[in-house]
Amino acid sequence: MDADPDPDVEPLPRGGFRCRLCQISAANPPSLAEHLRGKKHRRLRSLRAERAEQERRSLFVSGFARGTADTELARYFGAFGDVAAVVMDKDKPEAEPGEEWELEPKPEPGAEPEPESEPGAEPEPGKEPEEEPELESEPGVESEQGVESELEPEPEPGAEPEPGEEPEAEL
Repeated sequence: MDADPDPDVEPLPRGGFRCRLCQISAANPPSLAEHLRGKKHRRLRSLRAERAEQERRSLFVSGFARGTADTELARYFGAFGDVAAVVMDKDKPEAEPGEEWELEPKPEPGAEPEPESEPGAEPEPGKEPEEEPELESEPGVESEQGVESELEPEPEPGAEPEPGEEPEAEL
């Protein structure tokens, strides 16, 4: 093989090689060399490099009050460089003070930004709210809404909740 071994390749104890990146095994050096020149390996290497570059350009911050506007954060961090996007990490628990934000640099010229809308967000003025299409089920098949759980029957309207159970709020 070549003098500069690929860090993604590990030799196997019984001969052959394993590409850690692509999760494949090659029986001999010519097969390994063919794999390393192949589409899958090249694509995964470029994807890994792209993600590393994106990670290098991203900035994660915390300590801002919930509800801080994206524009306010972009304006604040704009003093340090161009801000392409402010991404809020919504998976954080409510009890944690502040939120984490990921600031990404501006996308390449010619790339179209994807609009982001939050569930339950108000529609823009002048636009009709989009209605979700109703899903039709096949004849003889009940939808999820029509199936009642046999394990936990629905309480009767106006019935008192059982001890240790919280009353359900009606929406």
